[in-house]
Amino acid sequence: MAYCKKCGAQIEEGVAYCPACGANQGESFIGMTFNNDAGLDRASGKINVGQMIWAIINLISCCQILGIVSLIMVILAKDAPSAQEEAKKVRGAMICNIIGTVGGIIVTIVSAVYYTAILEYFGSSGVVFS
Repeated sequence: MAYCKKCGAQIEEGVAYCPACGANQGESFIGMTFNNDAGLDRASGKINVGQMIWAIINLISCCQILGIVSLIMVILAKDAPSAQEEAKKVRGAMICNIIGTVGGIIVTIVSAVYYTAILEYFGSSGVVFS
């Protein structure tokens, strides 16, 4: 018997993917038989670029805290042990991105209205800005 390189589960010799976590065991594929049902629940192992770009935009312009949380979740989703965990982390990143973007837009609008009101007040009181 062999052990999985990722999770340490006991696996049979020559198995391409761990049945417990779906990790590739790095064995040669020549002469192996494949079970088509094995590994269907594996995570893609890829970074969701769209969510990552959105997280970076949030980090720079809208809401830094939610941008950081979203960026971390997108990066962690790449190493998720299963497709469900990956989807869960990407969905969490998307929720943080939505909240950060909407919150940033609301803060920008409120700030613009507030500063416009201040400028109108001082402009009507005779104060001259130079």
